[in-house]
Amino acid sequence: MRLVSDPKTLDWSLAATSMETPILMNIMEGLVEYNEQMKVSPLLAKSWTISSDQKTYTFHLKEKVLWSDGVTLTADDFVYSWKRLLEPLTGASYAYLLFDIEGAEDYYNRKNTDFSKVGIKKINPTTLQVQLRKPVPYFLQLFTFWVTFPMRKDLVEKYGVSWTQPGKIAVVGPFIPTQIVLGSEYDFKRNPMYHLKDPSKTNLIDTVKMKVINEDSTALDLFKTGALDFVRPINFFEVGKLSDTPAFHKDTYYRTCFLSLNTTKYPLNLPQVRKAISMALDRTKLEKLLAGSVQPTATLVPKDMLSASSKITMEFSPEKAKKLLEEVGISASAFSDVELLSFASDENTLISQFIQDQLKINLGLKISVKLPEFKTYRTLLELGAGHLYYRCWGADYADPDSYFAVFTSQSGNNRTGWKNAKYDELVARASGIMNSTEREALYKEAMDILLLKEVPIIPLLNDSLIYLLNPKFKDFRINPLNYFQLKNVHF
Repeated sequence: MRLVSDPKTLDWSLAATSMETPILMNIMEGLVEYNEQMKVSPLLAKSWTISSDQKTYTFHLKEKVLWSDGVTLTADDFVYSWKRLLEPLTGASYAYLLFDIEGAEDYYNRKNTDFSKVGIKKINPTTLQVQLRKPVPYFLQLFTFWVTFPMRKDLVEKYGVSWTQPGKIAVVGPFIPTQIVLGSEYDFKRNPMYHLKDPSKTNLIDTVKMKVINEDSTALDLFKTGALDFVRPINFFEVGKLSDTPAFHKDTYYRTCFLSLNTTKYPLNLPQVRKAISMALDRTKLEKLLAGSVQPTATLVPKDMLSASSKITMEFSPEKAKKLLEEVGISASAFSDVELLSFASDENTLISQFIQDQLKINLGLKISVKLPEFKTYRTLLELGAGHLYYRCWGADYADPDSYFAVFTSQSGNNRTGWKNAKYDELVARASGIMNSTEREALYKEAMDILLLKEVPIIPLLNDSLIYLLNPKFKDFRINPLNYFQLKNVHF
């Protein structure tokens, strides 16, 4: 299989990018998973109950689930994992996902340092209870995501930052890491302790090699020679040639790519400037530019997840954009040091050049483009070193909150420097409403702030899951969240 880049980490409390997804979703598991209909079904939890007020969840773990080193999985492994996620010193980007648990946000913000006051409790070794501060319609879905997976306190404390290395790490998923060569290859073998064993299944794959290959063309060549069995992404110019082959697959992807604006830097600290940039980008040209492999969009959430999305979009109007810049006295010289950052890839190069050209043609602005390798780009993004970033966000769970929560003030994934109390309030209120019509009305208000009034981000396109898979392999599963599972793959 192909990896585009080395993942930043295999510590699932700290992981924060799609580079970690293919590894973490195959070495670890959570309380629940999505089935083929994208409904939540039991996994490490055999069952659960929800109180009548929708605020207390009690999970009953499967008995005798073993970690790969033979240690029994217990409720303590979940309590430790979630406590570690909420510890400010951990530095987890996704700590905010647990803030709807009673006392969790106060614990993270150090308003309370007593974890016993947080609504996460072990009732007994196989029973875990979670108390929420309000009902949350998508709460169960959070436990499909890697940051909520159990973790071994003894291994983290024994090995420190090296606990994820092969030979030290223990997992409960179907595969175990056996070798890591940075910049080259990640190797895995089937976990003999894995809890979901089906003796009727034969010819299951027993080893996986994930090879780090940055260039799309190189990956495709290796696939054609049989050196790779799974390739994603594919160079968009090759899609048309490959679409009729047995190896080609195109599926729904809950992912939106956008221009992220650093609102702490001049002149992007001015909302009128951010609006002008959004108005100056003709997104309709992207579909042709990328050979039909993407769908241009001016909104954040895919329409099949939130129908209101299509009703709130920024218009394309270079004339109005120029007037906005004139109103605040911004000339082209103010953009002389503005830099657009993304990470090196064929697609990112084209899109970055598209943004650069559109701003020059439609507003007379000259910006520079920088495309470092992924790890450097990620560091620059986290440091807020640039002005503009081309980035993408794939939903972590199948609910609009997975998009809106990213840009709240407390989110560790909000890299814009933008904060808005009204937006935070709307997103928080929507996350606690079970009625879908009422939720959608609040999200429409939030979108109006995010995409039309304040504009810390500018949506550009919706992606598709396009990949090549060797036809000899069967029962490969991938869902719209880009969670792909290898546990049942056979030949």
